[in-house]
Amino acid sequence: MAYMIRRIIRISWSVTVLALGIALATGKAHLRRPDQRAHALYSKKEYEAAADVFQDPFWRAIALYRNGSFKEAAGIFAGFDSAEGLYNQGNALLFLGKYEKAAKAYNRALDQKPGWKEPKINQEIALARAKLLEFEGGNMSGGKIGADDYVINNNPDNSSPSPDEEEVIKGTIPMSDAELRAVWLRRVQTNPADFLRSKFAYQQQMKPPEAAK
Repeated sequence: MAYMIRRIIRISWSVTVLALGIALATGKAHLRRPDQRAHALYSKKEYEAAADVFQDPFWRAIALYRNGSFKEAAGIFAGFDSAEGLYNQGNALLFLGKYEKAAKAYNRALDQKPGWKEPKINQEIALARAKLLEFEGGNMSGGKIGADDYVINNNPDNSSPSPDEEEVIKGTIPMSDAELRAVWLRRVQTNPADFLRSKFAYQQQMKPPEAAK
């Protein structure tokens, strides 16, 4: 069972926040002046500043999401009943580790837009992750993962990443899920699929002391 769940999580795939593209395509025609300024900040990847300026709540949630403020973003996206809003809410919940809630958000997005590939794949990943946590005790070795050396690769499909595309975690202090998420966010990665793949690979490599004997 655990092997099958791991296999689902390890599937190589790429997910983009398609709702961002949809918002860009439909939202720029009637921008108010503060939102024009916010879009300029957003285009320069100054997401925190953009979130402070945006008056459009959907765009504010997008900027918060890109800034890694997933709790705030999820709360705002929850106010939108569109397929795109539900999909983005699911992505934010996924980063928060709320896998079952994320799966429900994806399911509601699929109710509105059947056949949309990205929420379907993310939903499968979220459910598999929730099942794995349940199977392995709910918090993956007491919420702590034994640490050694691990490389986070910004390009998971590239078997030989360059030095500027990776971050090495060194030491012997175990890392919690929250700490690992913080490292990932320092790489400015907001793709939930890549985060879960990297997180799962880390957990596979880092053995608890009992298992290492």
